Amino acid sequence: SRNALPDFEAATITASGFKTNCYTWKFANGRYMSLCENLTDLSHIAVLHSRSAPGAGDHWLKTPLTITRSGETYTVVRATKGPWNAFLEAQYGAGNAITGTIEMHTQSDYYSHAYMRTSSFIIDRIAGRTDVPPAYGKSFQHHFITPATARSTHYFGFRSRNFRLDDAEYDRVWEVADHLVRQEDVDAIEAMEPHLDDFADPRRELIARADSVSVRFRRNL
Repeated sequence: SRNALPDFEAATITASGFKTNCYTWKFANGRYMSLCENLTDLSHIAVLHSRSAPGAGDHWLKTPLTITRSGETYTVVRATKGPWNAFLEAQYGAGNAITGTIEMHTQSDYYSHAYMRTSSFIIDRIAGRTDVPPAYGKSFQHHFITPATARSTHYFGFRSRNFRLDDAEYDRVWEVADHLVRQEDVDAIEAMEPHLDDFADPRRELIARADSVSVRFRRNL
């Protein structure tokens, strides 16, 4: 059977130069597959996380996505470009503000039924430069999930990054934000749970384009 967890160094969990923080455990009174669907369809960010990540949701709603598969792992990349924004400032700091167009992407890796990884914006190119300085590094959110019962779920998570490694204020701000975002996910699936058996008809599933990764992942399970 397939290992449910990836190589930790390749996933930037124990990789040299990366720091981990924002360790979280949450118990959700909602079924495991609801959380899987939540994490594999990031278009929900525009609605569910509009308070904790204002403005960031437009990226997941409007940006075309590319889906690739390697073995049992699905990778979704959303490439975009634009000016410096509030989300980039929160990540890299006002002192690193960029003037001009920034080419960037987000990446989501669905390794298995137990582990998924999503990224913040990753900068690929800065107008007028031939390189991307180390100050604009990578940040990933790690999601470990496992059923507790048929209708409840354990949700573990943390973040890793390779920039602002000694910045205590960054740690503090993102610790709060990370807990808030994950709690919004838990609140959503707990609100859905009492109604799933009444309104979910597996014989007539309406699948939108944004659901494509969720459906492939679920069928692969």
